[in-house]
Amino acid sequence: MNQLMYREHLIEHYKNPQNYGHIDNPDFKNKEDNPLCGDEIEIEVKFSTAKERGSTKSKVTTSKVPKIKVTKIKDIKFSGHGCAISQAAASLMTEHMKGKNIEDIKKFSREEMLGLLKVEVTPMRLKCALLAWNVLQNGLRDDKNIRNVPQQEIKPHLRNKKDND
Repeated sequence: MNQLMYREHLIEHYKNPQNYGHIDNPDFKNKEDNPLCGDEIEIEVKFSTAKERGSTKSKVTTSKVPKIKVTKIKDIKFSGHGCAISQAAASLMTEHMKGKNIEDIKKFSREEMLGLLKVEVTPMRLKCALLAWNVLQNGLRDDKNIRNVPQQEIKPHLRNKKDND
């Protein structure tokens, strides 16, 4: 795709955002704004905990591999208002995050967030493009934003996330 097609893709996400709205009884909720331009985004997440087979290989084929609990994003929504870039970025990010586990969220860098946009973002619009990413990452660092998820699953994975800000 060329730059024009990517821009059209962003405009489509702005006009028809994916995952816009609210979740009943979310496990995670955080809201932030960009005071420079007035953009505001709130993200809500519903997590699900599933058991998955561990990655340990056993030499004895009759033994069972222990299952590990993994918390994944079951549903993610955003709401708010702002420029086309901030709203389209939130739409793209929520689509990308569905089904991801905590480790995936931890590894999701600002460069990857910008990569979802597939257009060059000027320094003046960088805060707009990263607002949804910041809402998610900053919110996961604060215990008051998370319910129904064991903190040992959230905190160890995100303790070094400030390095990416």
